[in-house]
Amino acid sequence: MRVVGGFAEPRALLAVTALAVLFAAGCSGIPFKKADKVPVDGTDPRAVVEKFASRIPSRFSLLVSLMFDYSLIRRMSALGTVEGDYPTGNFAAAVMNPLGVKMLEVARAGGKIEPRYVIDALAGKGDAAGAVGTDIARVYFDLVPLPGARVAVHKYRLVFDEETPEGRVRRVFSGPDAVLTTKECYERGSLSWRVSYYEYRDLGGKLYPQGVVLDNFKHNYRLIVKLKEVYPDAGN
Repeated sequence: MRVVGGFAEPRALLAVTALAVLFAAGCSGIPFKKADKVPVDGTDPRAVVEKFASRIPSRFSLLVSLMFDYSLIRRMSALGTVEGDYPTGNFAAAVMNPLGVKMLEVARAGGKIEPRYVIDALAGKGDAAGAVGTDIARVYFDLVPLPGARVAVHKYRLVFDEETPEGRVRRVFSGPDAVLTTKECYERGSLSWRVSYYEYRDLGGKLYPQGVVLDNFKHNYRLIVKLKEVYPDAGN
């Protein structure tokens, strides 16, 4: 993978023709299967976290499809590429419409989100690139709780809570492999946003969720992400 900060636009554009038909229509439901309920009580919570952390790819380069639902009425479909470096939190991403027209490009370096391109139609609608960058960070980074997080052990799930500058972040591990299935944030006692992970794929010992759903309750929208391709030069 190239140094994070670049954008694999030529690769993504080659895939547009083959994939565009998939994005002509969307649905407001969740098109992914929930993990089966498997008892996790009696499991060492820290061992679960350590095992999951060891299976997070340190670098990744992905092609995804996106479905954006605003109030579950207005829908927009798109293609996206994301290249990231997990240890540093740096990433570069771009979003295109199904015809391959780039809509926006955004990156994060040193903890700062940097808009790089916004199509004119979006330029007057607030900080679109910043919002996308924040959502990307919520989906692909900070996947494991810190050692000091509080732990609650339930029959089918392990729940980790920790206080952050944004609010109280809760991560839920569940399913047959006891992997991260939910990450959500509460601000002043109210649920602000939630990321749900579905149908993990194991590639070379590293895990990639094939489906991700981000619900932003503060701004009333849903983002559905389907994994289309993991580029082999990403590395682990």
